[in-house]
Parts: sequence; C-alpha cells; structure tokens
Amino acid sequence: MPGWLRHDRDNARSGRRLDPPDDERTLERLMSALPEEHREVLVLREIEDLDYREIAAVTNIPIGTVMSRLARARAALKARWLKEAEGERRGVR
Repeated sequence: MPGWLRHDRDNARSGRRLDPPDDERTLERLMSALPEEHREVLVLREIEDLDYREIAAVTNIPIGTVMSRLARARAALKARWLKEAEGERRGVR
C-alpha cells in the first residue's frame, strides 16, 4: 500500500487508529472513479503485485505506457484521497 495511505506518524505515536473499513470503502470508491485503463494497471501492480513487464504482457501495452498510466493513476488517486481527507477535516470543525 502506498505510504500516503498508511497511518501518519502522529496516529501511530498516539495510538489513535484510522477506521480500516471506512478507509477500504473510500479507497474502493475513489479507485472506481479512475479511468478503466488507469484502474487496471493500478490493481495489477498494487494488489496483484505484478511487475511492470508482467503488466505490459497481461495488458498488451508497452512498458512505458504501463509506467505512465501507473504514475497518472497514483497521482489521481492520491489527489482524490487528500481532497476527501481535507473535506472531512473541514466538516469536523
């Protein structure tokens, strides 16, 4: 799992925990909003643990395309995750 999805240091030190079921639902929802071509390579890499060459073979696309789609998918997912987290923080006040 990407580092930005893991517990932050403050939560780890204080013993506070994030709600894994809520995080899983949020992650599933945000991933489903990604374009299919981005979601496909992200799932193959991060969940199925395939390397870039394996993803290229499975999807029948060049390895450079795999790399660029992964970069775009990760950036989009991170941006959406952080935007959602920011919205939750504002709602708590």
